[in-house]
Amino acid sequence: MISKVIKKHGLVEHFVILSACVQVPMWISMAVGIRELSNGVDFSYPGITLALTQGGTLWFDNLMQPDPYHILPILFPLMIWFRFEV
Repeated sequence: MISKVIKKHGLVEHFVILSACVQVPMWISMAVGIRELSNGVDFSYPGITLALTQGGTLWFDNLMQPDPYHILPILFPLMIWFRFEV
């Protein structure tokens, strides 16, 4: 199925594999970095606590609390689907 899409759009197969090999490690390192930021925060420094509790936007104004409406887990796959379909 993927080979049909590659041939249909005239893509180079090596470029498709190379882009995935670049994007996946970047995504993993960003996910680990964000998780370590939230787990390993030194709360003795008041500037970090203040930035995390008041640095949000839109519906999540406190970055130390989980998403109360579960919008991000729903929005993220929809954005990926939209990116590949459009």
